[in-house]
Amino acid sequence: MDILEGSVSEVRLEYGQRLAWIDCPPALIPAPGRYVMAWAPEDADAPLATALFAQEISTQGFLAAPPVPHTWEPGTRLALRRPSGRGFHMPEMTRRLALVAIGDTAGRLMPLVVGALEQRVAVAFFTYLP
Repeated sequence: MDILEGSVSEVRLEYGQRLAWIDCPPALIPAPGRYVMAWAPEDADAPLATALFAQEISTQGFLAAPPVPHTWEPGTRLALRRPSGRGFHMPEMTRRLALVAIGDTAGRLMPLVVGALEQRVAVAFFTYLP
């Protein structure tokens, strides 16, 4: 199991929830529906890893959707395992896509919206969240 290093470069507060930009190698950026397990080795109070899903993806890292641990601040070094999970794969013939966000955040679905719009797919997004 490969464990590589990343870091928190920015922390945001949106609608009362914490998000964090994670700078990491491209191999650690989770695709839509996949996640990486991350922990801060220096944080003795949080020995368990946190599953991070991408809300936004860039070439240098990703914006982790909530929840993000409150102890993580800009500059926090992270240990990251390679992405896990099956992920979401949209068939090429898809012309219409309906997404439903249930829970605390719709952020985990945002990479699917971006990918669908790039493929000129019509998207209907249902949520009661802000």
